[in-house]
Amino acid sequence: MQKNLKQRDAAIEAAQSWMVQAPVFLDTETTGVKADDEVISIGIVDTNGMTLLDTLIRPRKSIPMQATSVHGITNRDVVSAPTMTETWPNLLRIIAGRLVVVYNAAFDMRLLFQSVSSSEKEQWTSETVCAMTLYAAFYGEWNSFYGSYKWQKLGLAAAQCGIAVPDNLHNAVADAALTQRVVEYMTKQPITRRYEYA
Repeated sequence: MQKNLKQRDAAIEAAQSWMVQAPVFLDTETTGVKADDEVISIGIVDTNGMTLLDTLIRPRKSIPMQATSVHGITNRDVVSAPTMTETWPNLLRIIAGRLVVVYNAAFDMRLLFQSVSSSEKEQWTSETVCAMTLYAAFYGEWNSFYGSYKWQKLGLAAAQCGIAVPDNLHNAVADAALTQRVVEYMTKQPITRRYEYA
């Protein structure tokens, strides 16, 4: 339990350090999870939950029904959407010089970079941090098999924080905004440091 409290305090302090940097919160929806899949929607909000970017992306490959069943985006929806190459400069402008907070950053960043050329990928210079791994340490459910804190899905994390989960979960902007609220919730929790006196 002492380790739990220490990790929770550290997570709160990390969340606080993120928020004072006025970060942006980013989320994506994709054609799938494989090495050839692509981003088809990007949402970015600021620390107040205000939308900075909300766009569909026209991928090079078709959106499979399995992916559509998750996020509701169809091939018809993206017919007139910009390509990632067309969207990339605006995306980079929005995040320029700002910390980028992502729930499950490893996944979203992998898919983002799969969706652009090597030269476009090199233009990304913003620091990216993962709200999912931070929340896992904050919540403190230990996974003895992996020897780490268990990752919580975004909707579950929100519910655990007493945050209303929107009906349009798996919408990029809605998920980015929900991530902002989860991180903000962590910043407002008291730091105990009880383990220092045990």
